[in-house]
Amino acid sequence: MRARLGNDRRGLLSRLSLLLAGGLAVLAGLSAQPGETARSAPGRQAAAAKYRYPIRHVVIIIKENRSFDGMFGRFPGANGATTGTLSTGRTERLAHMPDHFLFDLGHDADATHLAVDGGKMDGFDLLTGAIQGGHDLALSQYRASDIPAYWSYASHYALSDNFFSTILGPSFPNHLVTIASQSGGVVDNPINILHGAWGCDSGPQARVEKVDADGNHRFVYPCFNFRTLGDELAQKKISWAYYAPVRGEPGYNWSAFDAIRHIRYSHLWNRDVRPQDAFFQDIAHNRLPAVSWVTPDGLHSEHPPYSICLGENWTVKRINAIMRSRYWRDTAVVLTWDDFGGTYDHVSPPKKSAIMFGPRVPAIVISPYARAHSIDHHTYNFNSILRFIENWLSLPPLTRYDASSTSISGSFDFKQRALRPLMQATRTCPAGATKLDQQFAGTIATLDLHGAISKVNIRLGAAEIGTMQILPSTRFRAADGARITPDLLRRRDRVGVVARPQPERALFFTLGSLVDRDLTDRERLRGEVTLLDTATHRFVLHRGRSDILVDFSADSRILRKGAPASTADLLDGQTVAVDGVLNRRTREIVRADCIEIEP
Repeated sequence: MRARLGNDRRGLLSRLSLLLAGGLAVLAGLSAQPGETARSAPGRQAAAAKYRYPIRHVVIIIKENRSFDGMFGRFPGANGATTGTLSTGRTERLAHMPDHFLFDLGHDADATHLAVDGGKMDGFDLLTGAIQGGHDLALSQYRASDIPAYWSYASHYALSDNFFSTILGPSFPNHLVTIASQSGGVVDNPINILHGAWGCDSGPQARVEKVDADGNHRFVYPCFNFRTLGDELAQKKISWAYYAPVRGEPGYNWSAFDAIRHIRYSHLWNRDVRPQDAFFQDIAHNRLPAVSWVTPDGLHSEHPPYSICLGENWTVKRINAIMRSRYWRDTAVVLTWDDFGGTYDHVSPPKKSAIMFGPRVPAIVISPYARAHSIDHHTYNFNSILRFIENWLSLPPLTRYDASSTSISGSFDFKQRALRPLMQATRTCPAGATKLDQQFAGTIATLDLHGAISKVNIRLGAAEIGTMQILPSTRFRAADGARITPDLLRRRDRVGVVARPQPERALFFTLGSLVDRDLTDRERLRGEVTLLDTATHRFVLHRGRSDILVDFSADSRILRKGAPASTADLLDGQTVAVDGVLNRRTREIVRADCIEIEP
């Protein structure tokens, strides 16, 4: 039996060590998607194009981290499953998936390979975070009543049940494919990021794993310069927009054009990459572009652990806005999810290259021209959307991948009577659905306060360890509420934390606040100085049967008869009173604020 995949942090750290050593990480069987250098895009005026189909607008809505079986495994007539295979070979019924989770599931490149297991599709129960609260959430799925709006869209319009994520990996490479037909060889999410960004704004320490044309693996800065569909559209003076959270907002990491240097640092960024809610304004003011990408903020993304109900409401509001506008009559909405997110799917992905394809994801075409009440069984991937747009607008393919992909035209019937809009109501979501931050209790496993990014790793259960990235805004307090600094923390201390899940890896968080339940401030202890070591700034305070280790520093005040003294005045055998922060578990004064030498 294969070993359960450990915390994604271990893979992250091992990859970083390879990077720092200048080595190459070797993941067998991967090959590159070559990049293509972009030409500068000229300014554009009014959209002018020859349309192959009777539509004038394509809107691509990209949600997060759901597999086909996890969403539509019970959909009548679709190739779905209600049972799944475990790593032991045993088959079990897929459990009822909750609206929101406690934390994320493993879905990085290594986790995806583990889940797919060479096409056996039996490794999902081994993923980090699979077991939460005693339940295997990796092998679970929704019912129609859990996602009523999505179920209605799928019933009324065209659902694809053979649509695969393009890259055998997580969000970042697949989002790149949706705009460029390639990932530039990237196979994973960036690490060591700042500002909640994955691309050119991700900070100087950010790196992402890439596979070159020779199959070599290396870490590179996640800011690229290959050509995108946005470039093609701009060159043809066809309007486009990418609606996404702005820098500093949760979900900015999914703003894919941030990873394209010549767009991030050009007029196209300010003009065509727009705040997510500008989508409503552009519809209301008759400014909807010919091609749009729409991505959500973190809370409404459906990325575990966040609520599927909140995410569905977010989607419904945007589709309703199209349906009640003049744009409905000639618009095609493609609703899809970027990767499987660690949840079960039973269909083995086709193998086009060593990094293609990943597990199935849901995709629904919503349009007056969507093939009514249909299930499309053609094999698609994200390049199929680009191929459809290229055919529609008579654009050349960006790469050999979109050129060889089947267009999603099989989900359309342009000769049918135009379908009416299906306006849907939003619904009240379960308690706890709106929580962006999570609360945990655990013990400190390890501390890293001296690396490029400071972090504390906290044991959350018997097997799971959460990696908490420390920010300048992170607040640390002792059990009595006193402010402390992270250097006072110790391994195995009992802590309570408030942290925000991050999409880079399962069990990876930004740390909002931490309370060390083993620390108390304002303690005053008397005893005899023993084993004084002025080099390490430590001594043992002997107090009868109980000894206390005392850590002092140049900032510690030393007094003698009420007057200032120095370290040189401290001697073994002296009686002192020490004020400071006490760790009751380790019996250590971890910060001596004042040492008073008594007569």
